[in-house]
Amino acid sequence: MKKTMIVAATLATVVPGAQAAPFVDFEFGGGMTFPSLDGGQIGDDASLTGSGGQANLDLEAQNGFYLGGRIGIPVVPDLKLKYERLMLENDNVQTTPFEIDGDQYSGQGSALLDMSHLDTTLFYSLPDLAPGLDYYVDFGLNVRWLLGEFEFEDDTFGDVSQSFTGIPLPAGHLAGGVTLPVVDVELSGELNTLPLDGISHTDWNVKARWYAPLPLDWVGRLGIEGGYRNWSIDVDGEEFGLIDDDFKLEFETSGFFVGTAFTF
Repeated sequence: MKKTMIVAATLATVVPGAQAAPFVDFEFGGGMTFPSLDGGQIGDDASLTGSGGQANLDLEAQNGFYLGGRIGIPVVPDLKLKYERLMLENDNVQTTPFEIDGDQYSGQGSALLDMSHLDTTLFYSLPDLAPGLDYYVDFGLNVRWLLGEFEFEDDTFGDVSQSFTGIPLPAGHLAGGVTLPVVDVELSGELNTLPLDGISHTDWNVKARWYAPLPLDWVGRLGIEGGYRNWSIDVDGEEFGLIDDDFKLEFETSGFFVGTAFTF
């Protein structure tokens, strides 16, 4: 059974001299992302974009990156870890005064929304029922740990920040892919979702990966890939009892990514 990690990547990470143990496989990689902010709101008043709220922060997404890896062992669930840095900024906010979680903002200053996060995924792969076809189907549980915060350097009230580091976003995990034999290109997709009131969370991506025909393929394979991703969340502390009642965040971003990954 072939096991393949679903990760957006651009910088392959290789440990010199490392060799895979019997019945254990690994994948490491990292990647550049080019997201855009499609919409969202923080608190009751502040729109993340340039329209639709009492106060409009007009944030812009900055290019980010991924780092990730997977270890696969028979019988027990496989493990994937993936970190993403995702920042949204506006250095010249000019909007009406607003309030977030009881803090007052004049609406004049600079804003930063840090949506960086760490994914921890435990999953199983379905048995290979078509020996002539190179494919995989994975299913399991993903927990996304938010690691960021909202910062505002207010020209009137001074610096104010709202941290949401450690907020968990659980989700069901489903991934699959198939390799086209003639061109040796792997087409794949991944979905992490939990559409619940108070902590709705959906993240999906599709991508294509091509493995370079290198002399040392028997040791490991270097893949070059690119794809498209969409992520949206809707967290409301009044409906979800495990976080602050005043915390509210709606957010949707999408964009392309490119990269590489090394499997062995």
